[in-house]
Amino acid sequence: MSMPTDQRPGVVRAPHATIAWIVTALTLGYTLPWAIACTRGSRNSAAVAVVNIFLGWLIIPWFIALAMAFKAHQVASATTVHVYQQPQQ
Repeated sequence: MSMPTDQRPGVVRAPHATIAWIVTALTLGYTLPWAIACTRGSRNSAAVAVVNIFLGWLIIPWFIALAMAFKAHQVASATTVHVYQQPQQ
C-alpha cells in the first residue's frame, strides 16, 4: 500500500500543465521548472512559477526553481487520511 502524498490528482491532463509546456517551448526552456512542477502535480507549482518568471533570468534562482520542481512529494498528514470500511453483513 502506498502512502498518500500531497501530489494533485489528474496531473497530466491538467490544462495548466499543457499551457506550461507550450510557454516553455516558446521561451526556449526558460520556464522549464514551472512546466515540470505542473506536470508532476506539485502543490508548489505557483511558487515555482513566481521564482522562475521573476528571478529566473539571474540563473541561480532558475536552478533553485528547478530544484523546487523536482522536490519529492510530501507524505500527507495523518489527519487528512480517511479510511472508510463497508459494514459487514
